[in-house]
Amino acid sequence: MDEHPVDKVLATAAVIVAAVWAYFSAPVLRYADPAMLSSAGGLLGAGLAGAWMAGRMDWGRRWFVPYALVGVGAAIFLVIQLNVAYSFSDANIARCAALQADMISAQPKRSDSADVFDALGCIPRGTEAIHFPKTQAKPAIATEQAHSPIVSHH
Repeated sequence: MDEHPVDKVLATAAVIVAAVWAYFSAPVLRYADPAMLSSAGGLLGAGLAGAWMAGRMDWGRRWFVPYALVGVGAAIFLVIQLNVAYSFSDANIARCAALQADMISAQPKRSDSADVFDALGCIPRGTEAIHFPKTQAKPAIATEQAHSPIVSHH
């Protein structure tokens, strides 16, 4: 089995694409089904490795199409799993936004919003100002925060 320059280029490109994809998909992976993701990844790797080997060896040429189909099917399944994870992530962001809006409102509806916000792994988002009514006691704010544009006292 001779090494071709094209093989090195394709392998390098595949590693770069996989690394970039993994980096940018990492925040959403916690919403994916780990068993399904693991199965899809294993099948994808086996299918691509099998297709590559079958295409390079004379005895394996008849196995190229079945291995390639396994790899393509696994890639499609992986994309479906990531789409499901993205939709779960979007739903969680909407829940977090509702909790955040409740926490920074003048009269929160829930007393446990901060705990739920933290438990869901929410990240504060947005640029809304925090308003406190004049009749309510102002919270203690450090001097450097008192002049912050996101905290206003009406």
